[in-house]
Amino acid sequence: MDERSPRSPAFAVTCKPPVMPGRQGWRPATGGLTPIVRAALARRGGAWVSWDGGHSDPPSRLEGLGFDVHSFPLDVAKGFYGGYANRTLWPLFHDLDGRARFEPAWWRSYTVANDAFAAAVTRVAADRPDVPVWVHDYHLCLVPSALRDLGVDNPTVFFLHTPFPAPSLFARLPQRVELLRGFAGADVVGFQTDDDCERFSQAWRAFATAAPPRLVTAPASIDVDSFIAAAHNPRSVRMAMALRRRFFRDRIVLLGVERLDYTKGLPERLRALEVLLARRPDLRRRLIYVQLATPSRDRLPEYQQLRRDVEREIGRINGNHTVPGHEVPIRYLHRALSVQQLAAYYLLADVAIVTPLRDGMNLVAKEFVTVQAAADGAAGLVLSEFAGAAKELTDAVHCNPFDVEGTAQAIEQAIELDEEDRRKRLASMAQAVVGNDVHEWASAQLDGLG
Repeated sequence: MDERSPRSPAFAVTCKPPVMPGRQGWRPATGGLTPIVRAALARRGGAWVSWDGGHSDPPSRLEGLGFDVHSFPLDVAKGFYGGYANRTLWPLFHDLDGRARFEPAWWRSYTVANDAFAAAVTRVAADRPDVPVWVHDYHLCLVPSALRDLGVDNPTVFFLHTPFPAPSLFARLPQRVELLRGFAGADVVGFQTDDDCERFSQAWRAFATAAPPRLVTAPASIDVDSFIAAAHNPRSVRMAMALRRRFFRDRIVLLGVERLDYTKGLPERLRALEVLLARRPDLRRRLIYVQLATPSRDRLPEYQQLRRDVEREIGRINGNHTVPGHEVPIRYLHRALSVQQLAAYYLLADVAIVTPLRDGMNLVAKEFVTVQAAADGAAGLVLSEFAGAAKELTDAVHCNPFDVEGTAQAIEQAIELDEEDRRKRLASMAQAVVGNDVHEWASAQLDGLG
């Protein structure tokens, strides 16, 4: 990629801020869409507009960010974030409509919140009508039209990080017309896959009356350079070696990394692992599965129940399948990790298992193959066919996570691939990520608009 190619600045608009409080003061936030938007904006410059996330007085500048941060408090956060965004739209957009709740009060909070985001953008963009406004994700579907209602003429891009549901599911949303009107304020609407783009087009034809915005497919990606650097970071390498020496020795290490979310298919994956251990008792002494589960929305009852279910299932499987005198087959960590710590686990793993029930993209898969390839590794990847990343990482061992037996067979296949085959697959997947990194993703949406 040509580092000198011109890149227009942008005003990024997201639900959460790009910084978070830590023990030693404010630091860059991790998880979700934040790192990739931050990487893209750091190269372009501009500003970031967000809710303050419930934190008092986030800084407007932080060393190394490369842009200003404009955050504001939100009185309706509970109904907006914990209600309509994450208990109505999130499950519906992931085809889990049985989990979606339709509460009129939540919708009112959502509209108030989106209006507040639009008002904040007007203050930032007032003297820069040429700079694109880059609005992100399902929390903020109404912001593009709210900006137009406030007289903001900046080029506006909306990117949906989640999948878009089939029209038959979208039709169940009481506010389907209002949501589409929100999208209509954007000049460009971006999606992770062609399938998402087509489903949106079908919904538009069914329920909208205005001319549609321009639609683009722009698969989200990672900051490749930062993960290559993490793969060579001495701290990451030392940690991987220490973990192997202390805990894993000659075991085959399987790795799962995700937010603790019901869309990620953790209960189904655990059942697949149990099927594999039952069918192949010889693997009980040779195999260990490490699950890194980042805390997520842990104030919502659905997520509290999910954590209890996952931890109970892990305990049950370990109780039934641990060989006396040997390590348990499943190790579980419920915490957030730094990029260097995460890279250490990526370096350690022999096979990564990424099996969401539905996912817009899944950047863990891209991070894993990038780190492994940078370290000249030969690890395997088991990847759900319902993750957007499956469209690009075609050399992974694909599976249907709803098929527990089939997923167990896919894991077994990945374990037993010969090293040369794994190495070729890994190199091919890593090259696909390098060819479409986070900056190409941003360019597909933003360049030429300002």
